[in-house]
Amino acid sequence: MFILSLAIADLIVGLIVMPLSSTYVIFGDWILGLFVCQLWLVIDYTASTASIFNLLILSLDRYWSIRSPLKYLCKRTKKRALAMIGIVWMISALWAIPIIAKN
Repeated sequence: MFILSLAIADLIVGLIVMPLSSTYVIFGDWILGLFVCQLWLVIDYTASTASIFNLLILSLDRYWSIRSPLKYLCKRTKKRALAMIGIVWMISALWAIPIIAKN
């Protein structure tokens, strides 16, 4: 599940963030308006941060699996994994607050 969450975050960056970023680079100025700019920033920061945090929880999962495999096997449940992924996305979404509050 951690890899799926990481893939979704990276897919969002590739399908939404990069094309909008490319238009900004090509034209040398933002031509898509304030709303799209704020939306782009929120999606960019959220997905990029989620990608980084997904790598973190994936690494922690692997570390705990190697460090104490028998103990962690009992603790490693689908519910706990979904909770960790949910926390990652919620923390990542906090970027929206300063971006939206700025204007």
